[in-house]
Amino acid sequence: MAWNKISFKRAAKGSGRLKLKPEWSDRFTQQEKTFEGMMRSFSEDALRGHPQSGKWGAFEHIAHLSHYQEITLSRLADLIAGAPTTDVTPYRSEEDPEFLAWCQLATPALLDRYHEARRALINELSDIDPDKVIHVLVHPTYGKLDVQALTEFFLHHEAHHLYQAYRLALMSAKPA
Repeated sequence: MAWNKISFKRAAKGSGRLKLKPEWSDRFTQQEKTFEGMMRSFSEDALRGHPQSGKWGAFEHIAHLSHYQEITLSRLADLIAGAPTTDVTPYRSEEDPEFLAWCQLATPALLDRYHEARRALINELSDIDPDKVIHVLVHPTYGKLDVQALTEFFLHHEAHHLYQAYRLALMSAKPA
């Protein structure tokens, strides 16, 4: 993917910097702390458990929200470099071989990739002025998404999966 070559280089040179809009900065920081706290709070068995047969467990939600940072970074790159309007195909984890590979990662490797992708996304968002990007993505369900709408969508989507992962880890950790 194009984001891999561009943004991870930028992430390496700008690590630790967080020059986002204040409301985004606070939410990115708080949701990352929530993620880290959850990962420390539960055993590997609780994270990998499947309390609802045939549905994702906590780890799949964690892998999804981790990988979705890369998906968002790719969409952001399309939005910045694209035509004035670019159509977006809805993302479906179950159809993405990369997502399935994320689900197979050992927990420490998943955490490393989560942090790498997060730094890249934050650095990319820090380097652009959302009010100056005139391009939009057109999603069949959500309509036109500019930088602001894409970032808001990402943060709400991530919060949803943090909640689901926490709820499922609690269910898996509960004694039978």
